[in-house]
Amino acid sequence: MIRYPDRSIIDTLFPTMIERRRGAETTAPALVHVWGFMGTGEPGDASAAGVAEFWSDSAPTTAGSPILDIAGRMMSGMGGQLWGFGLACRITANLVVREIRNPPEVTTAAKPDEPRDGSNAEEVWVATIFDARGGEYTRMQYVHLPDLEPITWDSDTLDKRSTTRDWMDRVENGIISAHIWAAALTLDANRNRSVLQQLERRLLR
Repeated sequence: MIRYPDRSIIDTLFPTMIERRRGAETTAPALVHVWGFMGTGEPGDASAAGVAEFWSDSAPTTAGSPILDIAGRMMSGMGGQLWGFGLACRITANLVVREIRNPPEVTTAAKPDEPRDGSNAEEVWVATIFDARGGEYTRMQYVHLPDLEPITWDSDTLDKRSTTRDWMDRVENGIISAHIWAAALTLDANRNRSVLQQLERRLLR
């Protein structure tokens, strides 16, 4: 049985994820940090986090993707039951709106006078964690406006069929965050059997 951390523990992981990505030798948006998490963060619990680099411009993110390969190595190498996977990256704010399913209040992240193609949009650091229950937890922080408070939101990616279909569409379209979402669901394959079977059929057709 997977043991999940309290929501407050997840909040403590975001700064580490963003700072690790910020401290990388390159600021290139193509570099994505993929994270794996185990343990509840409680005293006496064996908690750990693993991180691997993925270059989004080096390999296609499709069926049999390198993201799922990274997740598989973490599952076998971290020595315990993982409860979730995550990513940290640098991206334009309006791409966060389009690619990492956001609540309506975040859709104003890009300035009104900026073009919608992202050519002049504000860049942000984004850290997202997906757990095996379908939970999504995201923090967004502006790169060039560090004094602004980060924006944080949660969602349930399995709460409605339409929401789940949207995430499956993202997997088919090669969206990195969606492949990490799929990897997180495999951590509890029995619970998520129906969704994983639907996703497998999509990718094999």
